[in-house]
Amino acid sequence: MTPRRLHVPPESERAIAAVREYLARSDMAIADFAYRVRYARSTIKNWLNRLYPSDDELLRGACIDYIERNPVAADEAIQGRLYHTANLQMLRQWFYAVVDRGWVVVGHGNPGTQKTFGIRALIGELNRADAGKNGGGRRAWRVYCSQAITPIQLLRKMAGAAAVPSSADRNRLISNLQHECRARRAAFVLDEAQHLSVPCLETVRELWDEPPHFGVLFLGSHNLVQQFNHPELEQWRRRIRVMQSLPGLSESEAREIIGAELPAASEKQIRGLIDDSKPKDFARRPYISVGRLTEAIAAIKERLPQKGSAT
Repeated sequence: MTPRRLHVPPESERAIAAVREYLARSDMAIADFAYRVRYARSTIKNWLNRLYPSDDELLRGACIDYIERNPVAADEAIQGRLYHTANLQMLRQWFYAVVDRGWVVVGHGNPGTQKTFGIRALIGELNRADAGKNGGGRRAWRVYCSQAITPIQLLRKMAGAAAVPSSADRNRLISNLQHECRARRAAFVLDEAQHLSVPCLETVRELWDEPPHFGVLFLGSHNLVQQFNHPELEQWRRRIRVMQSLPGLSESEAREIIGAELPAASEKQIRGLIDDSKPKDFARRPYISVGRLTEAIAAIKERLPQKGSAT
């Protein structure tokens, strides 16, 4: 029987809002959350869409209990803060062009340029913005491309990220993804995409070419550009709207971060932090790594006396 939308009591509305917020902040798929609370994915999905009977005390109790036992920490640690750098601004432009306009973007950069952390934050931002747009909200998923991944392994990772059945053959996986997103704008962010082979890339091209025309953001190292120079990828090269490198952290941005986190730092300390955040063994032009800088700042802050502690 097709579920119908029912009146939802206030306590259920609060629980639904809490679960949607949790899913957005944790970047967890509905299928994964359903597995953890021991309910079917369809049950959780219908409940979130207010298509479940009002006597949901056991279900919402299981959901809230799981959330309370597995909190998503606020971004309080230095490693978890999102700094609004030129790199992040560029990532934001790429991300929303891919989601809203269905573009293909190839973004590459050195380690420590906020690629993965920045894109996770942007996906969370999108999920929170569209959480209440049942059936038509935009969606984006990040998929890590492991070394030597095969086309079928990649498709299964993509299906799993989108919470659609992933135990199927190639054609069924593509069909499942297309059907699930037929009424919405959707995109995939393929991280560490320099690991993708030509057959993997050609499989992804089918998802872009056919309705609903998934947007695609490829992120990876500078080797990613070489991947797309392969003679068999002419079709891809004609579809790429942007192929650009992340610039890395500027010295002024690094100084702003240090000033915000360590306001008492001397010029000598600031200079030392910046110099130590430049990978010395990198063959190309030295750059400031956000990851190295934030780790160094965190280490200094851990050694500082805490307010209210005994001296």
